[in-house]
This record gives sequence, structure tokens and C-alpha cells, in this order.
Amino acid sequence: MIRRILYTLSVAVGISLTGCIHSDDGLCTDSGSAADPTPVDVHLTFVIRQGDGRMSRAPGHEQYPATEAECLIDLDGGDYRVLVFDWEGRLLQQLETVKIRDFDYADGVTECLVRGTLDDAWTDFQIVVLANWESFGADYSTVLSGVRTLDDLEDRSRTLPYRLPVDGWRPFSGSNRGIPMTGLQSYTGVDWSANTTDGVRRLDGAVSLLRAVAKIEVVDRINTLSADRVSIDAVSLYGYNATGCFIPDMQSNPLWNNPVSQVVTPTLPSVSEYLEYGELTLAKDDDVTLSDGKSYARYSAYISEFAISQVSDKQKCPKMRITVRNPDVAPDIASDKVVYTIDVANYVGGSATDPLASLLRNHIYRYEVNSASANILELDYTVCPWEVCEIKLPEYPE
Repeated sequence: MIRRILYTLSVAVGISLTGCIHSDDGLCTDSGSAADPTPVDVHLTFVIRQGDGRMSRAPGHEQYPATEAECLIDLDGGDYRVLVFDWEGRLLQQLETVKIRDFDYADGVTECLVRGTLDDAWTDFQIVVLANWESFGADYSTVLSGVRTLDDLEDRSRTLPYRLPVDGWRPFSGSNRGIPMTGLQSYTGVDWSANTTDGVRRLDGAVSLLRAVAKIEVVDRINTLSADRVSIDAVSLYGYNATGCFIPDMQSNPLWNNPVSQVVTPTLPSVSEYLEYGELTLAKDDDVTLSDGKSYARYSAYISEFAISQVSDKQKCPKMRITVRNPDVAPDIASDKVVYTIDVANYVGGSATDPLASLLRNHIYRYEVNSASANILELDYTVCPWEVCEIKLPEYPE
């Protein structure tokens, strides 16, 4: 089965005489090499770029910017794997890598240089990157044991799903590590002898990393700094999938690594665990600056994908509970707080129109609370693809 992803990847390579690299993760490789393989040194840089932060109303496809922590890979902890498949999706090797340079976050660019060796100078191959899977409880040896094809890897992701972290989880906060991501790029007809400089070959292309979670946000636009206004005190999501898949369904989402299209269908584990009455707290985040240039309080949580349309009883669909506090009322008076329950739905003109069909990975679902009355919250709703992380290989090795 051919896997095609659009976007660029740069590869810098030099010829070396290195033997085959065997994985400790139990992978079953099918080299498909010629009788006399020609190993190739590869210098690989992970580059994660920040976008311009533009927003658009649903179903727009501008990208929300990601935080620095949402773009990092736990390289020091070795929480990543680089796999090489042939054009038909058969595993060729695991690319063992050594870190050369740390991430450097400056001018919106995060990058790290690593080095590995391809077992042969294949002309048709695919590179798959798994990143931060251990952060959500995966064991690479278990996940990759017996994997022979890309389809095997995708199936393993369904049968060995991740479990969503507990309330308030934030990447690279305390003992927490990174958000799980996956990327893929295909190459065909590679001519290793072309366009070389000092034995280094560059290929044009890109591997985009897609996060395995979505993010839901509530922005408090009713809370100005004026003391006579009400404000949001707490936000919770009731009803969510406790488990999710590391890899999207590539058949249903053929352009899953395209930062414009991304995924269009949720990927669910073989056995989903929907917590109908489960509560997930949206933690207080740094303030967010909106298009009016003002900063507002923000609450958010990371969530796994969910097919809301498959819930037959709409009363059991996910809902948010937003607690609003009036600072003019003494805190010991019962009426100082009001709890609003709202559907996770599309909102037009401040009111819900129709339920969302699904919650998709690598998207941010933002609800902006504009006003609060005795019985009604007025909301604006925006959904945008999360900024896509990219892996690039440098033009020349250092």
C-alpha cells in the first residue's frame, strides 16, 4: 500500500561503510536491498516552526499558534523512533540516531540535529517518525514488536491506545514530557549521485508531525479588569474519550499530514472508553491576546479524538460546565456563582446551532464567552488546525 504525504523534507547524506543497524524493539525488517548494499549517513534535523497565529471562523483552516512546549520532542529522554519503510509500506529498518545538537528555541524556530545511517541507498522509501509516545504511556518495544509493515504499525496504534493524562496535564511541566506526534514522508526515484557537494546529497521535501490530541479552550471575554464585571471561575468538560490512537487512520485521512487539510475523520481505538459522566478540568492557562489586541483569561485541556455523531443519545454528548463568579457578591452567598452547561457544538450569533460531528486531532476548539446573564451565556466559536510541526533535514551536515 502506497502512503503519500505532500510537503518537503531536506536530507543531507554522505556515503559510509557501516554495517546494518538492528533494532532492540523487536522489529521484523525486510531490507529489499541489492546484493551489495551501500549504507548512507544521514544528518537529520527536527525543525518546528511557529506560525503567524491568524484565526478564522469554523470551518476555516488558518492555524492557531502552538506554545513552545507543544512543539518539543523529548530527545534527551530518547522518546522518539525513526522508521524506514519501502514504497509498498514494508519495514526496512529502524534508523538509530545520536543527538548532536539540542533544541534551540529562537525566532520561532525549534531545531535539533541527530545522526543515523541508512542500511542502503534505497531509491524508493518512506520515513516515519514517532515522537513523545512514551509520554502517554507507550512502550516502543511492545508497540513495535513484530511490526513488518506500515499497516501493522497503524493497527498496533488501535489495539494499544494511549490513556489521556489526568486533569491539568501540561507538556514539559514538572515531570510531564511532550505531546505524542507522528509524521511520514514518501520518496521515489531518489538519485543519490545527483547534486552532491563534498559527498553530501540534499533531497527536497518535508515530514510534518501531527499531534495525537486535540485541544479545547474557553476564553473569558466577560472578565475585564473592571471590578464590576463577572468572570469565569472554572471550566470542566463532561463526557470525553479516555483513550486515543497515536496514529490517524491513513485510509480515511489520506492527507493527514497536510497542514491545510489535516484529518477529516477521527481515529478511534479498537475498544473505545467513553466516559459519559467523566469530568476533565480545563486548567487556567496564560492569557491569550485576541484580534482586538486585548489579553483575556484562558482555560484549556488536551483531549483525544471523539466521533460525537456516533452517540445515539444526544443527551450523552460531551458538554462543558462553565462556572461564572460575580465579584460584587460576597463569596459566602450562594448566588455568587452560576454554573452554565453548554453543548460542545457550533455557535452562531452566540447560540448553539448544531452539534459538532467530531473532535479531531491537531485542532483547537475555542469558545469565547462574550457575556453572561441570569440564564444565558453568549459564545463565539472558532475551530482551526493546530500549528503543524515539521521535521527537516539540513542542507549540509555540520
